[in-house]
Amino acid sequence: LIFSFAIILLSNNFFSFEETLKFGGSDGNYYMMISKFAPNFGENIEYIKGERFFFPFILGIFSNFTGLDDFYTYQIFSIFLCMIFIYLLNLILNFLNISKNIKFISFCLVIFNPYLLRYFIAIPTLLIDLVFLISIELVIISFLNKKKFFLILGFSIAMLSRQNGLFILLSLFVSKFFFKENSFFSFKDLIVYTFIFFLIYMINTFYAEKSQGNTDSFENLYHSTLFGIFYFDYTLKKFLEYLFFPALSFGPIILFFVLSLFYLKIDNLNNELLIYLLILAVLIIGIAFVGGPNTTGKNLIRLSNFAYINLLISINIVYFKNKFNNFKVNNFIKALILFTSLLWSFHPTFSKIKIFSFIQNLIIFS
Repeated sequence: LIFSFAIILLSNNFFSFEETLKFGGSDGNYYMMISKFAPNFGENIEYIKGERFFFPFILGIFSNFTGLDDFYTYQIFSIFLCMIFIYLLNLILNFLNISKNIKFISFCLVIFNPYLLRYFIAIPTLLIDLVFLISIELVIISFLNKKKFFLILGFSIAMLSRQNGLFILLSLFVSKFFFKENSFFSFKDLIVYTFIFFLIYMINTFYAEKSQGNTDSFENLYHSTLFGIFYFDYTLKKFLEYLFFPALSFGPIILFFVLSLFYLKIDNLNNELLIYLLILAVLIIGIAFVGGPNTTGKNLIRLSNFAYINLLISINIVYFKNKFNNFKVNNFIKALILFTSLLWSFHPTFSKIKIFSFIQNLIIFS
């Protein structure tokens, strides 16, 4: 893990703030503004971004206290959160009690994904997306070690980082409906989580309302985000490109996921974690997809990646753990997997190594 992460760091681009705005991090401009205004309310902060104020706000206070440059603070914390993300994933895979060979494949699918760690290191101003991924890991750990504190912590972090945190709560309600008394959660737990949701929602809303300039814009923005796919103001070619972009990140894991469906048994459906993960993945990918080519656009890759860990753990539960946990991987196969994964990671924008730059004119990667 140390070796793999070091490769990513050494071969990754470290953009300036202005470059992050150009290469897919335009939302980061609002988060930096929140940090600069902290501990006061922001000014002219887009409403949706204002609802995600908490972590940029905390980083701004930290930056003011230490005297560090705001963007430099984001870079430091982005790398630190990447390490936490890897550490928690290692804990999850240990809880699943899968073989070292399967762990090796799983980590290759995550660490060398060109739109995960590379992306957050190159564009640190979007680190709240990484915080949301960490919150999902904490909820998974709660299922595995049967400690509800981690779910409360993960859910609270999710709600403070992105509106998608609502889907964690909805997925828990659906899971409880299917498993009833066999569920890990009681109705009392769900009432507590609902209270947490409304409490954090009110805090986020309060900041967003106090910090935005144009109070008429957010309804239109929410409407296009939720219904953009139905506007039909795009061409068939643009729609096909829209469908293709997530394959750049999800290609290998989709292959394993499809294969796992052949080994899905009735017994697997008794696993509440598996059902929860699949429901949450559908909701996360669905809400990203409905924005459509003109609203969501290439952000579909980034927004769909919030479900990446869900799919990986689902595959391990259904496919790797039950069918191929004793799969033998010799050193040659490991080297081949590592080399192939490394090649896959060389994103022509986020990586310093430009072996795929020749196809940049065909596909806009950023």
